[in-house]
Amino acid sequence: MRQIGAEFASSKTAIRNAFKTFGIPLRGRWRNPHRSHNLPFGKKLSKGKVVDYDREQGVIRSILKMHEDRLSNIAIARALTAMKIPTKKRRLKWHHEMVRQILLRNRNSGPN
Repeated sequence: MRQIGAEFASSKTAIRNAFKTFGIPLRGRWRNPHRSHNLPFGKKLSKGKVVDYDREQGVIRSILKMHEDRLSNIAIARALTAMKIPTKKRRLKWHHEMVRQILLRNRNSGPN
């Protein structure tokens, strides 16, 4: 939109509003499922399709088991960090919010 605005001596906002007025769909900011950093934990891109990632699915099963054993999200995150299990972005430190999101996704969609 910035390039179009520069070409027509208009602002990006004016171009965006014109797109909306004429029903031209805008790409969502984080909606491309074919980019690995946008995929949920437990999924991966393989040959252009989103499929279950077995290694991460095993971690999800462990998280669910710890949750069933009444561990808090903070305790689960600390356990995963202590076991040096990497996150989706290959970081070694887990946050309780990541655990919460995995539990919510599993609760809302059933088993992954």
